[in-house]
This record gives sequence, structure tokens and C-alpha cells, in this order.
Amino acid sequence: MLDKDLILAKLEENPELTVCNLSTMFNEPLKNMRDFIERENIKTFSFSEKLALRNKILCTQPPIEISPMANQLILGSMLGDGSIIRKRTNCILVVRHSLVQKQYVLHKYKLFEQSGLHVKYSERTNSYRNGIINGRIIKDNGYCQIVTKVNQSFNKYREDWYNPKKEVPDTIYELGPIGLAIWYMDDGAIHHPTGAYFSTNGFNHNSQLKLQDMMIKNFGLTVHIHKNKDKEILYLIQKDYNKFVDIIKEFVCPEMNYKIIGHNKQGELLES
Repeated sequence: MLDKDLILAKLEENPELTVCNLSTMFNEPLKNMRDFIERENIKTFSFSEKLALRNKILCTQPPIEISPMANQLILGSMLGDGSIIRKRTNCILVVRHSLVQKQYVLHKYKLFEQSGLHVKYSERTNSYRNGIINGRIIKDNGYCQIVTKVNQSFNKYREDWYNPKKEVPDTIYELGPIGLAIWYMDDGAIHHPTGAYFSTNGFNHNSQLKLQDMMIKNFGLTVHIHKNKDKEILYLIQKDYNKFVDIIKEFVCPEMNYKIIGHNKQGELLES
């Protein structure tokens, strides 16, 4: 039998409890709990009121400070496997990879934490696709990801990168060596024996041109736009490859060394 005083005590402890919350808490059918609440004239939060309160709290949260290192990690990730997702008023950053890339994602997690931008790691094991790592087909049993908290600081990134589809903004000229390394580890690959390429086929032609210009201005690297079926990718010319490696090598984690010429498929440095 439901006890009004006990319900009121629970509501005093947590005023945001809804009828649904109380129904679960007291192991009572939802209809019975709703009828009891109405009959006893007990004030509870509706779902919409609770949602409105949470949104108000999120809107009034102070902006997160994005450090220069965090900005590099965001820019590199957005060129690769990162997304800025709007959650009603404000946004979050999500970086998702196949579960076979778990060690790389954990490496990214540490970098974000070092940058002062706190993220949450999670993984899920319910997909049935295959992945290719070090040239080997590996059964993919899910994905892993890092996600920030919802905050207004990510709104500007959302405005910059989506129009409405994802495209490269002018802020890409802020990209430095660590951001370049993140981009390459996300979406780059060796092109034996002549260089490397970036899988930029998700971007439009104007974005490709902007990336091409940024690479020469920021790093002195020449990339060509190549057709890949009906899409475009960026190809790093052979004579600039060693220069490119010198720029990024200190930021490439061991799990991604296989993407650098001179390493074997296990990421180990080959003897000269």
C-alpha cells in the first residue's frame, strides 16, 4: 500500500522525481502511482518540466576553457572521426572508432585529459562488421568512443564545421603538428612506395582545396587532389613524405606506427 508521507519524504530529498521515477522506486504500476499522486494532490515534476530544468542548468553552465592543445586535438579529430553533435541548446564532441582501435582511442583519451578537456570513454560490442588493421581483416565486435560533456564551448565548432553538412572551416589554418598527426592516425595511410594519402572523401571540393592550401602554408607539404571513384582524396607527394614524418612522428602512438614507412605491420621500426 502506498504511503503518502514516505513519498513526500522522497520528494523532499529529490524534488526532481517524476511519477515514473516514483513508480520504479516503489515498485508500483505506473497507473496506480499516477492515480495515487493525483488523488493525494502531491506535486511532482512532469517529464517536460524536468527536461526544461536540465536544459536551463546546461545553458547557465560556464563555458569550458579550450586550451591550445585541446583545440589541436579537436581540429585533427574533426578532419578524421570526430563529430560535434547538438544536444538541444549546446553541443558535445564525440570521437568514435572501431573497437579494434581501442588502444588508439585510449591514447586519445589520455591526450584529451592532458589538454585539460575531460572526456568519458565507453565501448559497445554489438556490431558485426570487419575491420582492417595492419593489412589484416579483423572481426569487428563493436565500437569505442570518447565523449565530452555538453557545453556551450562546442557550439562555435558546430557552427564552423557544419553547413549543414560537414565541411572544412577557415579555422583549419590553426592546425599544428599534433593536429596533423591526429588527422593522419584517424584517416591517413601509407601509399607504397611513393607516399601517403588522407581519406578526405567525405568533404566537398572546396574543402579539399582549403586543405591543400593549408598543408602548403602551415607545413610546406604538397598534396594533390586525386579522384577515388566518384569522391576525392588528398595524396601527399613522395618527395615530401620524409618531411611529413619528421613533423608528426613524435605524436604518433605505437599502435599507429604501422602507418609510417620504415615500420613493419606490427608497428616496429625496421633496421636500416
